[in-house]
Amino acid sequence: MGTTLTGTFISQTYDSLIKVTDNDNLTSTAKRLTDGLGNDSPLFLSTTRLGVGVTPTTTFQVAGNSQLGGNLTVTGNLIVQGTTTTVDTDTLSVKDPLIIVGSDNRSSDAVDLGFYGVYDTSGSLDLYAGLYRDASDAKFHLFKDLQTEPTTTVNKSATGYTVATLVSNLEGNVTGNVTGNVSGSAATVTGAAQTAITSLGTLTALQVDNININGNTISSTAGTDLNITPLAGQQIVLDGTIVIDAGVVTGATSITSTAFVGALTGDVTGNADTATKIASITNSNIVQLTSSQTLTNKTIDVDNNTVSNIEVDNLKSGVLDTDLSSVSSSDDTLASA
Repeated sequence: MGTTLTGTFISQTYDSLIKVTDNDNLTSTAKRLTDGLGNDSPLFLSTTRLGVGVTPTTTFQVAGNSQLGGNLTVTGNLIVQGTTTTVDTDTLSVKDPLIIVGSDNRSSDAVDLGFYGVYDTSGSLDLYAGLYRDASDAKFHLFKDLQTEPTTTVNKSATGYTVATLVSNLEGNVTGNVTGNVSGSAATVTGAAQTAITSLGTLTALQVDNININGNTISSTAGTDLNITPLAGQQIVLDGTIVIDAGVVTGATSITSTAFVGALTGDVTGNADTATKIASITNSNIVQLTSSQTLTNKTIDVDNNTVSNIEVDNLKSGVLDTDLSSVSSSDDTLASA
């Protein structure tokens, strides 16, 4: 049987009670909590759920902004469904060794992937620098001094965008321009003929294919001749003076050798210390003897030739074999002077 409470004290006590709106028991359906005067609170309560400002559809649900004054420990997963997450801490520690970005990019390749930071070198202009994978070329880019904050992509045409410098030790293949010093070994250098290479350090004992350059010596290691072949119409120039062109040597003031093999063509000037044999002389200009030259035990065939100004008193001794018409085609012996 129900009991009716009357009196001032009892009435005040009832007004201050927190109760559910239907004055009934808690059920599985959340009900708003109110006081005895009918003033609603922001709390919604059921036997399994609690809501603040909202009828809860989960175990605990809050509508509107919230703030915690102490530490928050989440033993389950933390799912943030908003568009912006701000972490305003001095130190961010993440246990996960690999962080995924662009998780909604699984069915396309439309956004750039990476990270960037903001800095200000002038005190009045925000600048951005970072590292990202460009969706348009599938390459990673390092940039700095960008004056437009990146969104889902980095605008490489925006004001200030500059390729940044990476200071690092590299392993593997490198494609593109390299400035500064490069050390180590390269298995293959494909762009060594580029005009961008303006100087090289000291190369010691350089081996190029079958050619070895060591000190002042250029040699072939292939066991074959060392061929020097200029372009068509060009010459080989030695010491700035001696020119070799199609087998013809010019410009040499002196050639010294213990023996020459083969024929000499062209004009020869100068004196020979000894001429052992002249097989044939075809140039009549050099068939002349000066008065100071002596022929010993030599036969001069004057057939069809003319020998003039021979004086008997200049003949010391010997036999002159002649076919002079004035001697009746006979051999004459001249007495010694």
